[in-house]
Amino acid sequence: MLDESTMDYITGVLTRAEFDGLSVYETKGLLVDGIKGLSEVRAEMIAETEVAAAVGNMEMETAKRNGSTKKRWMVGGSNICEECMANARQGWIPMNADYQSGVQHEPQHPRCKCVQEYSDPMFTDNYWLGN
Repeated sequence: MLDESTMDYITGVLTRAEFDGLSVYETKGLLVDGIKGLSEVRAEMIAETEVAAAVGNMEMETAKRNGSTKKRWMVGGSNICEECMANARQGWIPMNADYQSGVQHEPQHPRCKCVQEYSDPMFTDNYWLGN
């Protein structure tokens, strides 16, 4: 369990990383340098997960702005967990709906390699039929 000051430091590093556009490896370095006893492996996992969450959120917001109304979970990686498989089995769901696991977008968990696919209104909403 991390104490409050460590959590505050991690939050500060992640905020700076997002604002300054730092890479996963730059973020990992700041975490390792600033938290006594934090291994490079754990720091990299934190950085990767938080970057994936930021990217997932950005992609979903972009899809909404582009008119997408549906999304579906696409499993990825070689070690696929049951939660990710259950999300994928849901198929297409409304854009603002949570998956059965409670998340709106990837990552489901640390080291998750899943992605989302978004509907394209030009091809899925009868755009070409004039509807």
